[in-house]
Amino acid sequence: MKKKKKKAVHKHHKHHKKAKKEMASAKKKLIAAEKKVLKFVKTHPAKAAAMATGIAAAIGGIAAGTVYLVKKKKK
Repeated sequence: MKKKKKKAVHKHHKHHKKAKKEMASAKKKLIAAEKKVLKFVKTHPAKAAAMATGIAAAIGGIAAGTVYLVKKKKK
């Protein structure tokens, strides 16, 4: 019997697999964090508003930083 020739996997495709794994693990972490936040909101309703403001500010800062880096890269 002839041995089947193994197709070469391009390095680029390996990168996609790695990216998918990283995205999956990040999604799991995000879901876990959301559960913690929901639990905190239920137990500390007064502190929840301040925390939500802080989270929104952090997300806004990350988004602004990303936009800045993308614009900087284009130049």
